[in-house]
Amino acid sequence: MAQCPNCGLGAEPGMKFCTGCGSPILDNAPERPSPTCACSACGKENPAGSKFCAFCGNAVPQVNVEPPLTMTSPTTLPCIACGTVSPEGSRFCIRCGWPIGKGGTQTLPPPRNPPGGPYPLSGELQRVRMILFFGVAANLVGILQLYLVMSGLEQLWGAYANTSRLAFGMFLNVVIGAFLLLSAVQLNKGDLKFGRIGVAVLAVTGAIALVLGGATDFFSLLLNLACVGGGIWGWILVKRVEQNGAQIM
Repeated sequence: MAQCPNCGLGAEPGMKFCTGCGSPILDNAPERPSPTCACSACGKENPAGSKFCAFCGNAVPQVNVEPPLTMTSPTTLPCIACGTVSPEGSRFCIRCGWPIGKGGTQTLPPPRNPPGGPYPLSGELQRVRMILFFGVAANLVGILQLYLVMSGLEQLWGAYANTSRLAFGMFLNVVIGAFLLLSAVQLNKGDLKFGRIGVAVLAVTGAIALVLGGATDFFSLLLNLACVGGGIWGWILVKRVEQNGAQIM
């Protein structure tokens, strides 16, 4: 038992001040039991590190005493695109889906743009966006061609001209062009789903136009083939970005 250096009064382990005079008692930490290991033969406890039992003489199995594990608070990862904080170990942002590192081991800088974009795109996605804008321009050209054909038929046949199919085709071109424009805008905000659907729509509509008479002249043939090829290429680029997770420069 420790004693007070001032008055000599005994002090229990762990007491920092004397109960008699109030003087500080130094080096009076509570005694900690020393680690022990049990003998496999007789079961008696021996001091840790003993090679032989002090009671029966048999060999004592050696046990490595490891320091206790310290619990650390989980780290969080801010998304470089929208700034949303995701749990440790996340590979993609829980809000917008942008890659935030492999296994949560990469520390990313704060967002360069406010939530909602637009965000700087990688080279692949910039090409996808150009393909979508090309699709918008191609649909505008298709609308102009259909309008010229309708005007010619009305001048030739007057009220007897049947232009309902051409008018419906113009309406479809307007809808498709508007959707491709929307896909390009959403892609610039980081939404790959719209980009993927947009290039797929471009390829399918180009193929349908070829089947339904979009190859009657060389210009129309070339334009619709470009829509099909551009849509397929855009689809490949989007899938490559999704696999590599390289959405941002």
